[in-house]
Amino acid sequence: MQNLIIVNTCSIRENAVNRLMGHLGNYKTLKKYNPDLIIAVGGCVPQHEKENIRKKAPWGKI
Repeated sequence: MQNLIIVNTCSIRENAVNRLMGHLGNYKTLKKYNPDLIIAVGGCVPQHEKENIRKKAPWGKI
């Protein structure tokens, strides 16, 4: 079973935040079935959107 997902983001791209939130929503199901799954978000979006990410994905860790 997969234990790590890495999402690299760039806020220069249009809709980067929306796409990230969509991906995190999809990954929530995977996390439900595999609690050991680690989802890492890198790049510039988490630097600017840390609180939004925490609200949308409280099951994750930043």
